[in-house]
Amino acid sequence: AAVLHAPAGGVNVLDDRQDQVALYAGSTHSAATLRDFVAWGGPPQSAGDAVAAGLWDAGAYLEYAASGGYVAASDDSLHLLPNESAGRYPGVADTWAIYRAGQLTPGRLNPVPLPAFSRPMAGDSIDAANVVIGWSVVPHATGYRFQLAREPGFNVPVVDTVTPYADYHHPGVLAPGLYYWRVRVLAEGGETGPWSAPLAVTAVDLGAVGAASPAAEKTLGIAWQVQHKDTFLLDVSGHNTKTGDAAWDVAHPDTHRVSEHDNHYCQVAGMAMINSYYGGDISQDRLSYYAIREYPDSKRGLDPARTCTFPAECMPDVKDDFWAGRNKGLEAISWSLGYTWNDHSQIEMRAYNPPTTTVPFNDIKGWIDANRPLLVAIPGHIMVIDGYRTTPSQQIHLLDPWTAASWVPYTGNSIQNINWIGTYKAPGAAGAPPAPRSDEASITTDSDGDGVRDFDEVRRFHTDPFAFDSDADWVRDKQDILETVYDLAGTYVYTPTQVYYDGDSVRTDLDWDNDADTYPDGCADTNRNCAYK
Repeated sequence: AAVLHAPAGGVNVLDDRQDQVALYAGSTHSAATLRDFVAWGGPPQSAGDAVAAGLWDAGAYLEYAASGGYVAASDDSLHLLPNESAGRYPGVADTWAIYRAGQLTPGRLNPVPLPAFSRPMAGDSIDAANVVIGWSVVPHATGYRFQLAREPGFNVPVVDTVTPYADYHHPGVLAPGLYYWRVRVLAEGGETGPWSAPLAVTAVDLGAVGAASPAAEKTLGIAWQVQHKDTFLLDVSGHNTKTGDAAWDVAHPDTHRVSEHDNHYCQVAGMAMINSYYGGDISQDRLSYYAIREYPDSKRGLDPARTCTFPAECMPDVKDDFWAGRNKGLEAISWSLGYTWNDHSQIEMRAYNPPTTTVPFNDIKGWIDANRPLLVAIPGHIMVIDGYRTTPSQQIHLLDPWTAASWVPYTGNSIQNINWIGTYKAPGAAGAPPAPRSDEASITTDSDGDGVRDFDEVRRFHTDPFAFDSDADWVRDKQDILETVYDLAGTYVYTPTQVYYDGDSVRTDLDWDNDADTYPDGCADTNRNCAYK
């Protein structure tokens, strides 16, 4: 580790808005001597060495925006707030992390990063009988140490445990009162991250509606969904892993978030829950694919007249197919209920400016009484409301895809910080009732048994859904695709140019001779290690 000092006359030579830095070993500048590279704010002016060295993707850059999370270096947007910095995850070349002011370590190795987002909100009130606390899945974490205490010094923790998931579910009922919680990352290299700052929550005994007053409670009975990759469609973004619960080619667990992919799926999880209420059965992955790829004004450049604001918009690649952080929610949910993508006439929308204006309890009650579930937004997150109680206190039934379904006090931060609500008008009140969509059969069908679903073969990779070896190279289609995404050690290696391995503009899954040695790929792989020769 070292501090890079600007030479005389070079102070402030870098532009905060857009620039790049390349670090070479010695005065000879080439791909062989390049040690590191970063570009921010816009596409780099000169990244040839970095692309050739495999350190950077052509056209990629880090972008500053009001959000938070972790992304692969090859992604074109790393969202940062003021007083935050981007740095490579320790010991890993392809993952960037957000470091806040207290974690900045110029001249020293980058520490294991803190989770970027958590629920419930700081200072929130939660049901003492259903305590679930969740934080961002951190890449390369093997577990998380979680503590809960009555005081911010954690001198006598009420809970001190290690969990493999990015959430803590308290068994039984927690004694009502004020608590503080914190978490630290246990990394796969054996490193331990710092403790997060203590956050306060208040456990409240919410009681229950008595049999004598059933009218005091109403719920619409929507089944809760965790935000997660929920199909076997292949995700090549690098936000998952090669194997395990968070693998790129499986549906992730339906009880916990397990990957960065899952971290960014609150919007599509909320939409899927709304869709299910009206009788549809659409997956979160399908909604994400529609929002990014298919609707006519898609940010991915499917409208030829659209002006692109970042490179990937007009150079669509399958690596971006499920990156839900850029979804268009209203378009996707309109489509999922059978309306034209830009027909929002059936959505009643309300905006609020907490704490100046907040959503009135009686408005929520009125919508639920009319059998209209709510898609709601708080800063950085999307949830669903499907119920209310008027006694023993005003409560809201909140379906939070980050943590769980639970009753929360109407006066708590989760409700008082809502800044947007969208709800479909009662069927028949204005226009046709919803005609909810479900997943196409091709999303679950694998006609040729090659491990690639027919939807992927036809719409994304353009292979033959009825031939397990579309390019006749003696290698199954799934293995051809896998070789471009992960190496034998499980390291993510995908780049948009990597898929054209020998530079002939034919994707490896469609190229019978990936290395241009005039032999079919399966024949050339004499030791059967699935590596190019």
